Amino acid sequence: MPISHRIASVIVAALGGAAYVWAEPVADYSTSIPKGVPAGAEIHLAADQPTFYLGENILLHYEVKNSGNEPIVVDWGGDYRGSPRLTRVRVIATDEAGQMVKDPTPDPRNLGGFCGRESIKPGGIFYSSVPVMRYCLFDKPGKYTIRVAHDLGWGGGDRGYGKIPNDDTRWASAEIELVMPGPDEAEQIVETMLRLPDQAGSMGEKQTPYVDFTCLRYPVFLPLLQRLIDKGDMRAFGGVALIPTVEATRAIVACLADNDEKVVDAAVSALGRRLPHPSLTDPPARQQGWSEGQRQRQLEMANQTWRDEFAEPIMVYARKALDATPRNGMRDNRMEAAADLAESVAQPEDMPTVVKALDRMLRRSQEVTVETPLIHGIIPNLQWAAAGILSRGGKAPQKPLSPGEIAVYLEALRNSVHIKGQSDKEDKEHGPALSPEFDAYARRWMEHPIAYVQRLAIENLSTPCPEWAIEPLRHRLFARDVGVQYAAVNTVGKTGDASFGPTLLELVRKSDDQWVVPSASDAATDVGVTRDQVLLAWAERLDRPDFENNFRTMNQLVSLIEHQGSGGNGNGPQPTSDERAGLKARWIAFIGRHSEAIRAGRVFKVDDPEIACDLIPSYFDIGVGGKRWPPP
Repeated sequence: MPISHRIASVIVAALGGAAYVWAEPVADYSTSIPKGVPAGAEIHLAADQPTFYLGENILLHYEVKNSGNEPIVVDWGGDYRGSPRLTRVRVIATDEAGQMVKDPTPDPRNLGGFCGRESIKPGGIFYSSVPVMRYCLFDKPGKYTIRVAHDLGWGGGDRGYGKIPNDDTRWASAEIELVMPGPDEAEQIVETMLRLPDQAGSMGEKQTPYVDFTCLRYPVFLPLLQRLIDKGDMRAFGGVALIPTVEATRAIVACLADNDEKVVDAAVSALGRRLPHPSLTDPPARQQGWSEGQRQRQLEMANQTWRDEFAEPIMVYARKALDATPRNGMRDNRMEAAADLAESVAQPEDMPTVVKALDRMLRRSQEVTVETPLIHGIIPNLQWAAAGILSRGGKAPQKPLSPGEIAVYLEALRNSVHIKGQSDKEDKEHGPALSPEFDAYARRWMEHPIAYVQRLAIENLSTPCPEWAIEPLRHRLFARDVGVQYAAVNTVGKTGDASFGPTLLELVRKSDDQWVVPSASDAATDVGVTRDQVLLAWAERLDRPDFENNFRTMNQLVSLIEHQGSGGNGNGPQPTSDERAGLKARWIAFIGRHSEAIRAGRVFKVDDPEIACDLIPSYFDIGVGGKRWPPP
């Protein structure tokens, strides 16, 4: 998330219990960053001491020193939101035998974040203090070599996000020794951690250790962490959740019966890292989005910490939570978490509980306005719970009547599992999606009074789309319910039917929904609408007054220009109606003049004579060669 101008002086970004304070950069984004490691740059990795106890928050200091005569600019940030660590930093640890230490969170998510640039004066040092325990899963004491690198933005402006060649001079190394604490040392480590500050300090400065309970992930700390939980310190669950033992799971499960809701909520959250989720070994009940590394790490944790005896006490809690009334419309964190637990451990006899909850929430969906119409609160979580039960031998109803039964039936179709009453032979030969009753069901459910049921019916239409469904789908492209409209748009895109093209372009031009517009754009392309016509429809949106719409629209249009990243400023002066109309006219004229080249796939460069700076409004910019374009 590049920032067009100087970022706020202090920004606190939560990273799983720790916090980084981002200091204001000395250099703004009009300053060029070097291509390759600049002359005078010296990079070192330093430790405050040679030996650490496992369980301490071990910080190694990545130092960028300017030994030259000219300032050196470094680029950082944009790599922490949604992640347990900074993803532009790479850390590799090896033991004395040369074996590489595992990553505790392989391939972490990166949802961006604030960015900065800083100019290092001659003789100055830029620090990035690296919490090594967030990057390395040390499972035994010994001597280790730690290698660390940060891309620093020195790849010509295209941040590497950790993709740094092994022989690059940005790598630096240090050797440390790790000692497993005994009970007395463990108690001292915990006491010391309780006295540490909550925040990590400022980027660019050398930091001191701060509180991070996830470091206390060794069995020796379990009784100490349980003692803290008994005293009401919920931070202790950060350590218990990562201790890879059956005893730790047993302690977490016992907390589900606690009278303190805060303890119960924290225990439910801690269980998520160690459950035998069906996607780990069986055909996935839902697409988790895990990389193979993440799946293997989750599977390893489940194998180390799970026993079937834990399923029933977990479901005692989950059944009670699923029978509750949501506290916030369609959303309730406890109900959603209970449904996620059921996805992993509920048995076939729990299906009525899930169906009952689906019935209640689907009917409620017609009465409650939701902030994000495509999500509908807890309903997807309940569908996944049903899918988990189906994967463990549960049956879907053969003749579904209630909304919940319909949802489970369609979940069975989606995952190609048994329909209750259907023989193994029928299931093997035809599959539930080819059930002779399904067409009749789908016709009826596309007219169901509950919009979410209509949506499910549309999403589960067979491929290729049956002829009878074409006209009903055409009408639902303008459904009042955004979820139904969205499902219809996506299904229409799969038909390849060119007759839908004009209607999809009309949605791109006129829809007010941020989800429907890009989906209609993709669907139009899928049914054969040419690239220039799709982009013309986007350009028609540029005279709207809201920044978010115009920012998304510009991101689509600048796909015609070679660039690396984009940025926007919604807080500055916004264009007048005349300025918006002028921008719209210029883009429409540009696409019209170059329609043939655009259809052929041409991507323009900013120095091409066809590209004028006035195609980019004042609230928007793109990255070209490490600089903002157009120039300020």
